[in-house]
Amino acid sequence: MRNQGMRVLFMTVVLVPARALVLGQPVDSSAVDPRAMEILQEMSDLLGKTSSFGFTAEETYDEHDGNQMLQFSNIRSVAVRRPDRIVADTSGDTVNRSAWFDGKKFSLLDKEHNVYGSSEFSGTIDQLLDRLDEQFEVVIPLGELISENLLAQLTERLRGRSCQ
Repeated sequence: MRNQGMRVLFMTVVLVPARALVLGQPVDSSAVDPRAMEILQEMSDLLGKTSSFGFTAEETYDEHDGNQMLQFSNIRSVAVRRPDRIVADTSGDTVNRSAWFDGKKFSLLDKEHNVYGSSEFSGTIDQLLDRLDEQFEVVIPLGELISENLLAQLTERLRGRSCQ
C-alpha cells in the first residue's frame, strides 16, 4: 500500500503537471482514477496531520541552449514543524539558497550571490505559501507537500491552474 501511494504521489506531483506544461493545457480531473484520488486523500490526510517531517528531493532536468542539450540537477532538503516552522536548503547547478520560517519571520539566503533578506510575517506555513504566491508571485518548489491540504493543492492544478 505504501509503495502504491508513493507511485500515485509521483504520478500526480510530477507527471500530471508535466503533462499540462508539455501540452500547454489543463488536465481533466475526471480522467483521474477514483482509486488514485482515494489514495491521494489518505496521503493528504496523513501529511496534513503529521506535526513534523522532512524530505530530500533530487531534481534533474534538461535544457537546450541552441547548440546542445544540457542537464541540470539540484537537491532540495526540507524540514517542517507544523503549524509554522520550515527550514529548507537547495543546492545544485541552478540554485544555492536556504530559507527559514519561524512563525514570525521569513528569511532567505542566496548563497551564490551572498544576499540575505527577511520579512516579518506571522502565520502558518499555508498562509506563508499563499502570501508568497499572491503578493510576490513566488511559487515554492514542492510547496504542495508541506501544505496542510496536499489534495486541495494538487486538485487545483488538475482543474487547470497553471503549473509552475
